[in-house]
Amino acid sequence: MGDEGKADAIAQNIERAAQRRPNTTPEHETITRDTNIIQTRYINPLHTIPVLDDNGFLLGDSHAIMIYLIETYGNDCSLYPDDVKKRARINQMLHFDSGTIFVRQLRICLPLFITDVKVIPEENLNALIEAYGFLETFLQNSTYIAGDSLSIADFSLIATVTNASALVPLDEDEYPRICAWRKLLEALPYYYINKTGGAAFKALLEEELSK
Repeated sequence: MGDEGKADAIAQNIERAAQRRPNTTPEHETITRDTNIIQTRYINPLHTIPVLDDNGFLLGDSHAIMIYLIETYGNDCSLYPDDVKKRARINQMLHFDSGTIFVRQLRICLPLFITDVKVIPEENLNALIEAYGFLETFLQNSTYIAGDSLSIADFSLIATVTNASALVPLDEDEYPRICAWRKLLEALPYYYINKTGGAAFKALLEEELSK
């Protein structure tokens, strides 16, 4: 099966998994800015999104949510396989996302969004550039983030990289592996979800920088 066929199969499995979710209202609740602060603290003390409400089971953090959904409702375990070594590699890259590149992006974004500071310190930009270098190296011997097949590590990191590139654009000559990997994911039939989110983030960033 070619890459396009694999992508279609994965998309179908994601759709089937979504159809098997508990039939409650709301099925999966995402916290918004308008959510009452008391309710927000009850659902997620960190006040962050996304948050999953699966028939009363509350779970925060996108990485944990993806693992839970696959193990509970997924038909295609290739996104998070049972093989211990493959799963360990995926976990490594999920932690790289949450502990390295996302944190460095956040260090740039938070002051822009919650303070009057509109100048990005050079050391913060350099830290994000360094994280790009790490990611380029990780992709040196594999097609996808955690190996030669698509996994939830790719889903996690493409969102972070898309937003980070609004802060520090990716140069294809400097980061050819990252850019090639990004093009692979852009061909997926459900990539539009990430594209929409990335465009919204970029618009918000540009609005803040223009103030």
